[in-house]
Amino acid sequence: MQKIFFLFLNIFLPKLVLAQTIIAFTNPLRTSNFWVLVNNILNIIFTVALPIVIILIISGAILIVTAAGNERQITLGKNCIIYSLVGLSLILMSKGIMGLLAYLLR
Repeated sequence: MQKIFFLFLNIFLPKLVLAQTIIAFTNPLRTSNFWVLVNNILNIIFTVALPIVIILIISGAILIVTAAGNERQITLGKNCIIYSLVGLSLILMSKGIMGLLAYLLR
């Protein structure tokens, strides 16, 4: 067993030690600045969240219109609209806060 192990080391170890390959890592984020990275992330979140907010507002309005006097369904529709608008305002505020921090820290 030792002979096989030493034979393996003699054959492959010099190739591992004398290997002159260059390993180059590319930046997967494609940004060199933290603020650009945060801005890109917030743009993606805003792009995804805006259609969701529109769909939630429309579905909340449909719930209210089709309630036919059902207080539970009216309340559910109002809450759907209110919470979607609160979420949209949070997303807009996060973009504003990021812009303010980037301005103050530069």
